[in-house]
Amino acid sequence: MKIKKDELKELQDRVSNINQAKLRLGTLETQKMVIAQAIVNLQRQLEEFHKKLDVLYGNGDKISVDVTTGQYKKLENDEADKKN
Repeated sequence: MKIKKDELKELQDRVSNINQAKLRLGTLETQKMVIAQAIVNLQRQLEEFHKKLDVLYGNGDKISVDVTTGQYKKLENDEADKKN
């Protein structure tokens, strides 16, 4: 016993569409993981750059920099603890 050819074709198309959607979802999940790791790396680089600026402009003390104007100020101890 078999189903009709047009029904088989429709069944195969529907299964194929689901498989393609799963493949696309897997690809997106992989891209999501790559992007998340890139963000972690960028955050590490930012932290290292902050440390460099702390040394250059804060003589080792933590500073806060306004990213719009470039103005900075030294942070008090309790503010510096919050920055960490």
